[in-house]
Amino acid sequence: MKTFCILLALSVAVISAVPITEDVQQQYINGDPNDLFKPLDDIIAEIKEEEKEDQQRVDEDAAAVKVKEAEEAAALGRLKVAEKIMNGAHKNLDTQQTLENKREEEYATNNEVRAKELSGMTEVDKEIKKIVDTGPADGTMGVLAKSKVITLLQQMESHFHRSVYGNTIDDIQRKGGEATSMFSDVTKAREAIDKEDKQDSAEVKVEQKKTRALRVIYDDKKGAYETSVNYHNESVQRTEISETALEDTKKDKAAADKLRAEELKVIKEAKDKVAELIAVRKPGTLENIQLNAYRANAATEKLKTILKQLRDDVNLEIGRASCRE
Repeated sequence: MKTFCILLALSVAVISAVPITEDVQQQYINGDPNDLFKPLDDIIAEIKEEEKEDQQRVDEDAAAVKVKEAEEAAALGRLKVAEKIMNGAHKNLDTQQTLENKREEEYATNNEVRAKELSGMTEVDKEIKKIVDTGPADGTMGVLAKSKVITLLQQMESHFHRSVYGNTIDDIQRKGGEATSMFSDVTKAREAIDKEDKQDSAEVKVEQKKTRALRVIYDDKKGAYETSVNYHNESVQRTEISETALEDTKKDKAAADKLRAEELKVIKEAKDKVAELIAVRKPGTLENIQLNAYRANAATEKLKTILKQLRDDVNLEIGRASCRE
């Protein structure tokens, strides 16, 4: 576009610099030199303004990069905080899960012991029932019938450490002991086992509830962390996009600066020729006038050459624009 404007300005200069003859000497001498310089000076001003606008775009893109970099740094800071919170929640969950697993293992072990104890009590029940059904040995009150129940109860007391088994032995060996008291001791043992089982089960459920609560917290913190990661990744992409835009703007400005330098070079050359034209406008002898006319015509021819070069550049630019469309 600037090339086209220069072309117009030089056309004005060439038109103003037609070959000088004696007939137009007075008109040429009385012309204002600024009329030849002004179109070129106007284009120089436009080039400077365009350069200023290009630099402003570079500055704006550079400022945008700084904003995106600040946003990226802030996102990274939030990510690190979220990661630290998530790791803390995960540690709490792991600790609680370990406690739950340990309590479940203890419950399973106790359950196995209780199952063996209940199995032994079943045997005790059978043996006591035998004693009741058989009656005293030889029909003598206070003398036990032959039975392995005492040995069984002793083993149970030694292994499971319950006083009721010793009490049952005492009841069996006590003269005049009633069968109901023997069965009552066994019933107490069963109730104690059932109570222990319920207590262990309740404790396991408490630990499981704690674990579930901490898992909810961890899942929430993990979600917040993942959101922070996504936002940070997006901020990194936005920074990269702004950096690419800045590089493109710089490249465009560099290319435009090169073109502007070439245009300014052409304009300077044109202004030099115009200055030559102005210089030969001074009146003088006929010989000087003829010499100056020759110089003016030479300068005009040079302007025409520049004009042709610029016209070719304009046509080339128009052709490239058509190809892009």
